[in-house]
Amino acid sequence: MIAFQKDLAIVYPDLEAIPEDKLEDSPWSFSPDRSGGHTFLCIRWSAVDAAVPIIFEIALKHNLVVYDPQDDEVYVSNELFDASPQP
Repeated sequence: MIAFQKDLAIVYPDLEAIPEDKLEDSPWSFSPDRSGGHTFLCIRWSAVDAAVPIIFEIALKHNLVVYDPQDDEVYVSNELFDASPQP
């Protein structure tokens, strides 16, 4: 989780780390809420199409499970989920 949070902050820093004249470049409506076990993201509607694929790419690279409450969908890295039949 920590590696994901660090990689995400490189691409999309917290609002507090962005100069005021660049805030519109951020996808966040609020800075991410972090702990060792979760990252809660509030994304501006106008930034969803550009930001979500990048966020998912970073999350799945780190083998994290992603829950999208707007679609009520769960996304899992292929490395965590093997759908092939088991003997």
